[in-house]
Amino acid sequence: MFSWISARLRAHFGFSKAETNGTLVLLLLASTCLLLPQGLKCYYRIKPELTHDQDIALLEDTLALLSAQERRTKHIDTRPKNPPHHPQSLQSFDINTADAVQLSTIKGIGPVLSARILKFRDNLGGFTNQAQYQEIYGLRPEVLTRLKQHTYICVGFQPNRLNINTADFQTLVVHPYITYQQARSIVHYRAQNGPFATIEELDALKLIDETTLTKVKPYLFVK
Repeated sequence: MFSWISARLRAHFGFSKAETNGTLVLLLLASTCLLLPQGLKCYYRIKPELTHDQDIALLEDTLALLSAQERRTKHIDTRPKNPPHHPQSLQSFDINTADAVQLSTIKGIGPVLSARILKFRDNLGGFTNQAQYQEIYGLRPEVLTRLKQHTYICVGFQPNRLNINTADFQTLVVHPYITYQQARSIVHYRAQNGPFATIEELDALKLIDETTLTKVKPYLFVK
């Protein structure tokens, strides 16, 4: 058939052999483009039930899978794996030897507050009574209450003390109970008049007021 068409094209149009072959290829492609859509339409008209049944089966399988997943989810234990410690279950510890890990076991005390408590304690020289906890910045009332409940101060605890006759300005001013001006006054008076004979001289010479002296006295000594 192709030979007959080729002969007719060469005879009628005067095509060369190459031109004839090219024309036949173009005709074949055009026919394919025209016939393919029609063929697909016929196919889907013949097989609609098969396609529809496949879709229904896929949908049913999906619904069954979701239903099974939902049943499994209902039986999953949603309780936290590591529930927080109940305050009553915490073991009390010594506030003057505690580290950040121990402090963080108390609800409401995280890394920031732990570091702040330890810094205040070290600058102070150690806690001598729990009332001093109130002087730590940022402790909410409920956290302060829990801190008092779960810490203790050993009987007979002796805080670190500063020798006011040898401590320099930088050492004195770090102490929470000594202000910048008071530290300067102590160092200046000592340089002009020599060492202090007693701690009480600080109040007598008006270098520190009586209220401050009462608080800071356990942390000072003379030698």
